[in-house]
Amino acid sequence: METDGSVTDSQRAQHIEWIDSSRTRCHIYWRRPEEWGALIYDWAVLNSFLNTPLTLYEITQGDDTTDEAFFGLEKDVLLKALRSLESSRKAQLLNIGSDSEGVKFLQ
Repeated sequence: METDGSVTDSQRAQHIEWIDSSRTRCHIYWRRPEEWGALIYDWAVLNSFLNTPLTLYEITQGDDTTDEAFFGLEKDVLLKALRSLESSRKAQLLNIGSDSEGVKFLQ
């Protein structure tokens, strides 16, 4: 999105993330990464996936998530969501950057 920098209301709601230093391009989130993280964590709890390693593919493309709001979520948004869970000690990212990227949800 190109902008003149006048999106401060949305910024305050944290639905916008600037992707360049001149603030002309940004990502606009339907849900903030923290909100996606909360949805994913709630799903993991409801489906008894705590302390069980899951691949990123299983979370966004797996048979268990076809009816979830985060099904098909882009990988960069997923990683930001999972990092927000990691910072609150609700998740541990596993092998990020490898062929077997995943996460383990913690209690």
